[in-house]
This record gives sequence, structure tokens and C-alpha cells, in this order.
Amino acid sequence: MSAGLRRYEYRSHIILYQAVDSEVLIVRVLHYRMDVRRHL
Repeated sequence: MSAGLRRYEYRSHIILYQAVDSEVLIVRVLHYRMDVRRHL
């Protein structure tokens, strides 16, 4: 994963996000079976 990118797993999904200043930027929401590296 790229620098600054964070990962949160919720039920059957992986949420990839970045914390920017006082905000959260959602980058991707993937099903847990999907290849994260392929979809970034």
C-alpha cells in the first residue's frame, strides 16, 4: 500500500482511507475477497 494509506476492515469489506488534516478521505471500499494491490 502507498504511504499514508490506512486500512479498516468492517464485516466483509476493506475500507482504504487517508487521514488528511482533520478529515478522512475514503480511497476505496473493496470486498474482502478482492486483491487490494490490484485495485489501488
